[in-house]
Parts: sequence; structure tokens; C-alpha cells
Amino acid sequence: MIYLPSEMAVNQRTHSNSEPNSGYITRIKLHNFVIYDDIEFFPGRNLNLITGANGSGKSTIVCGLSLGLGGKVSNLGRGTCLADFIKMNKDEAYIEIDLYQSETKNVRIKHSFRRGEKKSYWSIDGKTATKHEVEKATSAFNIQVDNLCQFLPQDRVADFAKMNAKDLLLNTEKAINEKLYDTHIDLCQMHNFESNLKKEVNSLSEKLEEANKKVTHWKSEYENLQERKQLLKQLDILRCKKLEIKTHTAKEDLNLMKEECKEHISHLKAVEKSVEPLENSIKTFDTQIKSFEKDIHILEQKLNNKVDKDRNYKNLIENINESVRQAEDDLERAIKEQSDLKTKRQNLKNKIQDLEVIYENSVEESNQAKVALAEVAKETNEIKSKILAIEDQQSGLEPDRRQILCQMKALENELSRNQNLNKQRMDLLRRESRDAYEAAAWLENNRHKFKSNVFLPPAITVQCKNDRMARYVESSIPRRDLVSFMFQNCEDMDEFLSIIRDEKKLVVNAVQTPKRQLHEFKPDIPINELKNFGFISYVNDLFSCPDEVKAYLCQSYGIHNLPVGTEQTHAKVSQVISTFENLRQFFTHDYSYRITRSQYSNNTSTSSNEIRPARLLANACNHKQEEELKRKIEVLKSQLNEISQEYQKLRTQREELNHKMEGLRSKRNDLTKAKDRLNHLEGRLKAFRDQLNGLSDINMDEIRENHDLTLVDCVKRKLSVMSKIKESVGEYSVIILKINRLGAQKCTSRRELELTKSQCEDKLNEKRKLIEIVDNLRKEEKILFDEYRKLSSDLFHKLNDLNISEDELNNLTNDIEEIDTKIAEFEARAELQAREVEDIEKQYEDSIRNLEVTKEYFEKSSSKLENFVSNSKQKRDDWERELKEVIQTISCDFGNLMSYLDCAGEVSLSKPLEECDYENYGICIKVKFRDNEELMELSSKRQSGGERAVSTVLYMLALQKLTSAPFRVVDEINQGMDSTNERKVYELLIKHVCSPSQYFMLTPKLLPDLNYPTNITFFCVQKTIKNFGLPYDSLTNAYNRFLDS
Repeated sequence: MIYLPSEMAVNQRTHSNSEPNSGYITRIKLHNFVIYDDIEFFPGRNLNLITGANGSGKSTIVCGLSLGLGGKVSNLGRGTCLADFIKMNKDEAYIEIDLYQSETKNVRIKHSFRRGEKKSYWSIDGKTATKHEVEKATSAFNIQVDNLCQFLPQDRVADFAKMNAKDLLLNTEKAINEKLYDTHIDLCQMHNFESNLKKEVNSLSEKLEEANKKVTHWKSEYENLQERKQLLKQLDILRCKKLEIKTHTAKEDLNLMKEECKEHISHLKAVEKSVEPLENSIKTFDTQIKSFEKDIHILEQKLNNKVDKDRNYKNLIENINESVRQAEDDLERAIKEQSDLKTKRQNLKNKIQDLEVIYENSVEESNQAKVALAEVAKETNEIKSKILAIEDQQSGLEPDRRQILCQMKALENELSRNQNLNKQRMDLLRRESRDAYEAAAWLENNRHKFKSNVFLPPAITVQCKNDRMARYVESSIPRRDLVSFMFQNCEDMDEFLSIIRDEKKLVVNAVQTPKRQLHEFKPDIPINELKNFGFISYVNDLFSCPDEVKAYLCQSYGIHNLPVGTEQTHAKVSQVISTFENLRQFFTHDYSYRITRSQYSNNTSTSSNEIRPARLLANACNHKQEEELKRKIEVLKSQLNEISQEYQKLRTQREELNHKMEGLRSKRNDLTKAKDRLNHLEGRLKAFRDQLNGLSDINMDEIRENHDLTLVDCVKRKLSVMSKIKESVGEYSVIILKINRLGAQKCTSRRELELTKSQCEDKLNEKRKLIEIVDNLRKEEKILFDEYRKLSSDLFHKLNDLNISEDELNNLTNDIEEIDTKIAEFEARAELQAREVEDIEKQYEDSIRNLEVTKEYFEKSSSKLENFVSNSKQKRDDWERELKEVIQTISCDFGNLMSYLDCAGEVSLSKPLEECDYENYGICIKVKFRDNEELMELSSKRQSGGERAVSTVLYMLALQKLTSAPFRVVDEINQGMDSTNERKVYELLIKHVCSPSQYFMLTPKLLPDLNYPTNITFFCVQKTIKNFGLPYDSLTNAYNRFLDS
């Protein structure tokens, strides 16, 4: 524990006469931290000397300071995670540090962490915060716990000496002047940009040289092309002359062909005239032959009729014989039927008797079936009525169901359109912050895990009236809060961050909404008082979102006091500023104005910035409307479900009735079959009785008499036919003689016909040959004509297209062989120069254009490089001049401090060979501890641990005048120092405590006989009070005596 009365610390702090600067530490509290159960003490304003035996827990205080102000575990050189700093057998620990802000207010930062959890918990002044917000708060006080020039833990003393020149320069810049550090980083980036620009200029230079070469090359090719065009012009003239000669020759050939064609046409007409008489003779002989053939046909027909008639006589005899056989068969059949008739009559009587017995038994069954059918019919009608009633009910439900489906379809379409806008906003969020997008997607599926409302980032929930209004809203809210998740419940926020940050490794922001209600945020100036200056509204009225989200934005950024104006406002800016003194910021149509008023005078300064278009809040979608649409759809679904259940209930009842109807139908079919069975028996009885009544006896005497008469008639008919056959034989001879005579005359006429046809065929063959010859001549004539016409047309078009005059053709020879010789000669000459002539002109023009474009790019890039080099040189000169002045100051102070120890030292700027290589600039610390040595660079290899410790603490003292850090920490910097240097270092430290900075110096021992000033605060760290062997009051008295001495 630390044993020092808090009153003593307070009294000692009042000894300092200097005006306190904000950011120094006024209180430290550690709970379950490393070796401490609970510790709370109040550091002094200037030098705080913390002493205690080794292992008593001094460095633990340094670790608490670092971790409590947002430092990393790796900066301490001990432990790998926060759990390593929780006291053994304890589950959680926390650190509280109060930072001075003003006489009436301090900032309290609390850092809590638990064993087994990777995340930790932060708060500022009792309000939950993120580590980023803590870092932002400490940065505002210029606290840099990761800078060894300001915060040097015991285990990192050696690391300070190990820092290379580059790291030492960067840490020094950050410690004394953040702007100098930023300029250094900018110069490094500018150097990289300049290198890329030089590469671009060199590349363009090479391209420009290549473009010049191409222009020279294609220029030569272009000149050759022009010469070749002249040769081609001569070739065109020669080819036209050749075409003219061919046209003239084709015309002469055409005229000769026409004359030959006329001669053959005349011969053809003469042949056609001689064919006509022969064709008439052929027609006459054809007529005679046809007449003979007709007469012969008539006689042959007559002869055939005779033959057919005689064939009929034969058929008549066969028919008569068949009639005799049929009469014999009829007699035998009648005798057999007479015998079968008796047997059939007896069988019918037996069947009738059997059916009558069955019929009598079926009458009673049929009567019962009729009664049952009537009952079935009645029950069937009742079921049909019920089914019709159910169908009417179902029909009544169907319009309602269709109407609900139509309404659902319309609402779902509207919801889909709204969700498409929401998807666009989610896509914007993904491009802005991939981690926030993934966290939002996770939250949408896991809202059930949280007790209270959790709101998506304002980038999603804020719905602006339009994109123009969105730019005012987006300009009013920092990007960090636009992508922050908002919680009503602190536990929900911790749970969310635990999952998102620790488990999913996503970097997101989370804030807690205020307890104040939205209606409590009223504008200081009513909007009606501002309308005369063109103001239309306050920013909080330009959008809609959940009330809790808007309340947070009002509380954090005062959007309820941020008015939005128009072009009229822009014209009256000065009047607005002078009229409304409490107005700190407002918007015009395109600009944002911020007014800063001096605390010591009435002077005001105004800054304006152009308002950028909205990115995250554009394309607004309406979440309230979306929720309302979802609610309506759920209501309709519930109604539809009720209708479906009612419809299903009716359907079940109908199926039950249909099942009963099927049973009745089956029963009715069975009863109908019983009824039909009686009718069937009646029919069969009637049929058998009719069949029995239809049976009659056969008259055999009558049948035998008819048989005898049939035989007598057949004999008579057969004798008559035989006499007619005898008369026909004489008529055959006369007809055959006439046919032979006519056949001889027909043969004579046919011979004459064949002779005439042969003569006519010869003439016709000659005619066909002549026609073929004439057709061929006409075809050749047409070919010649077409060729002539084509040649004439080609010649005409070529003369016009090539602009060749007739004089140019007339000057040439008409000898086609000579023309061909010249054409071959010119073609050979043109071929020698034909190398991709199609692209030469295009390539030549493209090469010229490419040269001009490349030259323009080269000049622009060269000018850009020259301007950039000039600007960067000016910036480098300013930075280097300021840096040299700073290092010169540090070197001077460092040398003076070293000389106080009878040593020597200097600090210089280490520059690389290339002045623009800003990344390799560094600070070189040289020291000398003995007279017989030269100044040597400080390193862990050249100097001892004590020498490095002396150099380190003196370098930090040398930075004192240049840096505005509120406090510095040095842990056991005196390790390895000899007693003389240790005393002198202490004297130097004490001498510098009059400066406004606060110092924490940790040491295991106090030097005797050292003059301590009144503004120093002592702390003694001891494991247990029993080690002193003194009671608490004695310890306090001992300290007082020590301070008095």
C-alpha cells in the first residue's frame, strides 16, 4: 500500500505558484490491479517522487497509468493481455484516473476488464465510452502514452536507447509538435508521389521518342505510296483503253452473230412450209384407219355378244340342275325339322315353368326395393341441399379471399419497392464501412438477444425528405456517428460489442441514447424569428428517424439549434451574425457558416465551407412506412388464414356429405338392380312364351307335292335351252368373214401412213435442228450483247470514276498486245512499292496524332512534375529549417545538461544521401562521459546502462521546453548510475520542476542530504506496514521530519 495522508499531498500541491495546464493527473485509483487490492492517491502538480523497495509495486503504478489512459499492453514490456494485470484469485479489475481540466472540473476516465474476456469497458465521467473516444479525449490533452519521449516505463528504458535514428525523430516530432510530425509524413508521401511522377515523365519521354521514330518511318512509306498512286493512275488509263478495245471488238462480233442468225431463220421458215402437206396426208390416213377399226370393233362386239349369249345358255342349264338339287335338299330338311320340332316345344315348356317359380319369389323383393329407393331418394335430396348450402358459403368466401390476396399483392409490391431503397442504403453502408454493414446484417437476425431497442446506424435509420436536405443533415453529423449503433440499454451495448468486436473481430462504434425525451430539445431561437432572413427550418426537422436516435443527435450536435437557410440567407450573412449573437452555426443554400466569438472581446471570426452532396443519406427509404406495410400484410395474412380455416372446415363437411352420398348411390344401385331383376324375368317369360306360340307343325304332303312339280318344270326348261344353242352356231361364220375383209383394208392404209410419217419425221428433224441452231445463235447473241453492254457500262463508269478523258484514251495505241505489255510493266513497278498500302495513310495520320497527344501529355506531366518539385522543395525547406531549429534547441539544452554532469553531448539531424528520402531522416544523439573520449553515438552497445539512463533522462529534460505534454513518466531511470551522476540528475530534475509539466519519477531509494523543493510530492510504496516496525502515525511523523529537513 501507499502510505501518505491525502492532506499532505493537497498541502504540497498548493505550494506550486505556476498556473496549472489541463491534462495533468490529480487522482489515481487501482482496484485488484496486479498486487494491489485497492489503492487511491493524489499526485502533486510538479515532481512526484515515488520510492519503495524493489518488487514493492512502483512499476505497477506506471502500468496502471498507461492502461488507464488507453495505452497498449505491448508498450509496457510486460504481460501479453489485460488478464495478466488482474490480481491473482480475482476476476476483475479497474483503473480510475482524474485529469485536471479546469478549477471546477476534472475528467475521470475509468477502465475495467475481466478475467476470461477479451474486451474491456471504458467510461468518461461515468458515461460509457469506447476506447476510441478515450484516446480522443487524451489526445485533446496532448497525452501520448505510447511515446517513449513522454512515457518511459522501466522495462522500456533499454528500448529508448535501442530506438534507431528514424524512430527517435518521429517520436520526438510527435512529442514536441504534431504539425511537424504530420509535415514529415506528408513529405514521405509526396516523395513517393514524386517518384511515381518521374517514372511517368520518363515513360512519356520514351513514348515521345518512339512516336517521332514512327512518324519518320511512316512519312517515307507515305511518299512511296504517293508515287505508287501515280503508277496506278497510268494503269487505270491503260486498263480503260484495253476495255475500250474489247468493247469495240465485242460490238463487231455481235453484228456478225446477228447476220448469221437471220440466215438460219429464213431456212427454218422454208422447212416449216414443206411439212404442212405431209401432216395433212397423215391426218387422212388416220381417219381411214380409225373408220376400219370402228367397223371391225362393231363386228367383234356383235360376235362377243353371241358368245356371251351362248355362255348364258350354259349358265341356264347349270341353274336348272342346281334347282333340282335344291328341291331334293328341301325335302330332306323338312323331314328332319319335323323330328326336331317336338323336342324343342317340350324344352320351352320346361323353361317357362322354372321362370314362373322364380318370378313369384322376386315380386316381394321388388316391392321392398321400391320402398327403400324412395327413402334413399329422400335422404339424397337432403344431402344435396346441404352440399349446395356449403358451396354457397364457399362461394361467399372466395371474393373476400381474392380481395385480400389482391391487397396483399399491392402491399408486397410497395414493400418491395421500399426495401429496394433500403438495400441501396445498405450497399452505401457496405462501401463506407464493411464492418458496420456486417454488424447491421447480424443485428437484423439477432434482435431477440437484446432487452431493449437497438437502432441501426443513422446512415440507415435517418430518412431525409429529399437528397438536397440530406446534404445538410450529413454535414451536421460526423461520419463516426453516422455508422454508429445506438442502444437504450448499457448492458445491451456491452453484449453487442462483446460479440461484434471480440468474437467477430469487427471494428464498429456504439453509443447510448440519452435519457432526455425528444420533446425536451427546443431551439433557442424560434424559427419564425429567422424566416425574415430566409431560414426555412432547423436540421432536426429535415429528416425522420426513431425518437431516441434524434434525441441523441440533438444532444450531441445541437441539430435542433442549427437552422437551414436559402440564397436569401447567403445574401444576409452579415446581418444574421450581427442580429443573433447566440447563433454558432447555420446553413445557407450551398454553404455552412461557423461563428467563433472571442472570450475576451466582442470580436467574431467566421469560417465557411461549401456543402458537399450527401453520400450515406441519399436515396432515402421510409422505415416507418416499411414497418406499417409489414404490419398490414400480417393483418391480411391473419384474415386470409381465418378464411382459409373456414373454407377448410366447409370443405371437410362437404367431403363428409359426399362420402354419405357415395354410400347412398351404392345402396340405390343395389336396390335398382333388385327391381330390374324382376323386369328381366318378366321379359324372359314373355320371350319364351312367344317362341312357344310361334312353333307350328310342318305339312309333309304339301312339301312332297311341291318337290315333284319342281322336277317336271326343270326338265321342260332344259329342253328349250338346248334348241336355242343349235340356232346360234350358223351366225358365227358370217361375222368372222366380214372381220377378215375389213382387216386387209386396214393394213393397206397403215402402210401408206407409215411411209408418209417417215417423210414428215425427216422434215421435222431438220426443223428441230434449225430451231436449236437458231436458239443457240440467239443465246450467243445475247451473251455477246450482255458482254458488250457490260463492257460499255464498265468503260463509262471507269471513265467517270477515274476522271479519264477521251483524249487520254485516243493518245494510246489500239494494239491490245502492246497495251497488255505496258500494263504488265506498270503493275510490276507498282508491286515493288506495295507494302501494306491499305494502312499506310491511316498509319501515317495516326502516328502524327499520337505524336501530338504524347507530346501534350509529356509537356503537362513535365510541368506538373516541375511545379510539384518546386512546391515539395519549399515544403521540405520549411520543414527542415523548423526541424533544424528544434534540434538545435534540443542540442543546446542537452549539451548544457550534460556539461552540468561534467560530460558532453549533442543532438544533430541525420540526413540520407538523397535529400528527398524523407523516410530515412533521423536524430543522432552523441555523448561523451570521459575526457579522453570523442563524442560517440548513443547505443546499447557503446555505453553502459547507467550512461544510457543519464542520456535518456537528460534528453527528456531537453524536450521539456519544446513540448506541451501535461505530464511525463520515468520509471527507475537511475538504474546503473553512479552516486555522483544520480545526485546531479536528481538536482537537474528538481531544478526543472518549476516548469508547468508534471513528472512521475520512480526510484527504489532516496538520496540523503539532497535539497528538495517545497512543490515536490513524495510517495512511498511498501508491501506491508509491518516492515517498518512503526505504527501509522510514526510513519507520518517520520515523513514530516524528512520533509522539514
